[in-house]
Amino acid sequence: MASGQGGGWWQLHSIIGQAKEEFDFWAERPPMACPRCGEPLRPSPPTDSGAGVELYCLYDGWQYPRDWQRPSRSG
Repeated sequence: MASGQGGGWWQLHSIIGQAKEEFDFWAERPPMACPRCGEPLRPSPPTDSGAGVELYCLYDGWQYPRDWQRPSRSG
């Protein structure tokens, strides 16, 4: 048995916990890029009607929050 090597169940538990925290951190924020093409999202121009669109993709018409679905964690 090698000594001095880290690892074990508690380290795995810690890694899984950190992964969940990071997932929740990023899932609560608006997207920065279009999920279809990867193009950075642009802020929408202001309108008199206040269309409700905050961000959009210039190339394929994807809009936040209209087309956004919060990512879900499987498992």
